[in-house]
Amino acid sequence: MLLEAGADPNFTDRTWTSTEYHRSVLASAAEEGTAGAVRQLIAAGAVDLDRALELAIGSGKQRNCAPLLRAGAALPAVITAPPQYPPRRGFPQTRAYIENIRAAGGYKAYEKAHRQRLVAMFLPKFPALPVEMVERVVDFSWDIGGH
Repeated sequence: MLLEAGADPNFTDRTWTSTEYHRSVLASAAEEGTAGAVRQLIAAGAVDLDRALELAIGSGKQRNCAPLLRAGAALPAVITAPPQYPPRRGFPQTRAYIENIRAAGGYKAYEKAHRQRLVAMFLPKFPALPVEMVERVVDFSWDIGGH
């Protein structure tokens, strides 16, 4: 709604004197918001993908990582554990997810391998469908690369 009214998707909160606390709208959404909000901001042209990905990982928001990676965010060289307060329950799983992406050789390769595993699982169930159709069904039905 705010984006439709002309809000700047690249607005950065600079109320703090330390630049460590300067956050773009996208970074804040990645850290505390939903994957839908992250996707909307990216579609509106938001930048700061790398910082947003770091904050999503640190806060354990795995669902916010996939849209950022699809949009071109770089995998962080080092993943550090967040402070204990507030507790970040999803951090270990999100860290493992990012390490799996790194082991696959990047997000595109991870996404492709995920799609291939799902297609291999469903292809015998639909023998009359060509492989391309099963791939299309899988693409529309699951969050490929998001797990």
